[in-house]
Amino acid sequence: MSCDASSSGLTLQGPPVQLLDHPHVSGNLYTSLVWTGTEHLFFWRIYAGDGIYMRRIDASGHAVGDNVRLRPYENAFDVAWSDRGRLGAAWTVADAGDTRNLMFQSFDSLGNALTEPAMIRSSADINFDGSVTYGPRIASVGEDFVVVWAEKTRVFMAKVDPNGHVQGEPALVADSDNHPYLHIAAARDSVLVGWTRGHATPPGPRSSGMSLVTRAFSRGLVALGDATTLGQDPSFIGGHQLLSTDDGFVALWDAGFPPDGVVQVARLSGAGVIAGSSTMGAPVTGRYRYLSPTVWSRDHLVVLWSRLDGTGLTLTRFTAGGERQGESVEVPAGGQRLDYQWTDRLYVTDHDGSVAFIWSEEGGDSGYRVYFQRAGACD
Repeated sequence: MSCDASSSGLTLQGPPVQLLDHPHVSGNLYTSLVWTGTEHLFFWRIYAGDGIYMRRIDASGHAVGDNVRLRPYENAFDVAWSDRGRLGAAWTVADAGDTRNLMFQSFDSLGNALTEPAMIRSSADINFDGSVTYGPRIASVGEDFVVVWAEKTRVFMAKVDPNGHVQGEPALVADSDNHPYLHIAAARDSVLVGWTRGHATPPGPRSSGMSLVTRAFSRGLVALGDATTLGQDPSFIGGHQLLSTDDGFVALWDAGFPPDGVVQVARLSGAGVIAGSSTMGAPVTGRYRYLSPTVWSRDHLVVLWSRLDGTGLTLTRFTAGGERQGESVEVPAGGQRLDYQWTDRLYVTDHDGSVAFIWSEEGGDSGYRVYFQRAGACD
């Protein structure tokens, strides 16, 4: 079946699966989802909670077993799955005094530690938060991993083998002018790093908003060209995402200021050269949603989106140029508030042309509920 103007291009597969029902707490909930090639791994943590947890979901969308506690709670915990079949995790922890340590550890798909925690970098200047917005971010490159982080206004990256050994010296990506938001994507032969420049405030005498800047590197972390600023209109928030495709990358970011903000998309070559850019169509408008609401699936984009008031949830298919393919699919969310704005709540993964996604709902005193859903392509 082909996707045309009368078709959504997507169909939901089975009912939503509830993965988490957590009592109300004062701390934010952070979540992520990884596809290993045979199953999904769901990760979650509560800010300043008692640990980082993982739960397995099989290819049919059924939860397998109970939550597994990977580690004690850490700030800014990010994960990626490698071609070697290992889970790489990067996080930042505050040591005694003002020192902050950037750490790495690998696990198997059952949550068993395969290595001891290894320190990548130690510096009082490393930026971190409860979310991974400021880093560290991690991506897999073959059997290895690349980790990106910021130290005040400077962006760095390092290549780490599956045992946590840093290969060579950390590379300086760029100097920014504020604590930048970070993202990374790894393609077949290169890595694209994205960061923000500017301040998350409306335009004024002291600020012109935020802009997204990208730069491509080889797998050996050699720069493939100069840094490129995407788009001409600055953003109020600076939300963005990078994705790898079959022949390069796609970048998405918010531009403009409320109530006229839009989401822009650009196609880039493997060397980071812009091949074209445009504005996404409805319903993907306004502030870019946290953390990874878009996925590249075969030859198109699939975007999970909610309204600005935190209600409603849709799944929509787009071309790489941002043109919508058919109508959006309404996702049967539970009716609670979808509080995506400051936490990592929306996450989409791709497997063999189908997509899987999670979202979380916050019902005040009823706490957090996280759901999992799959969708298949109509062609």
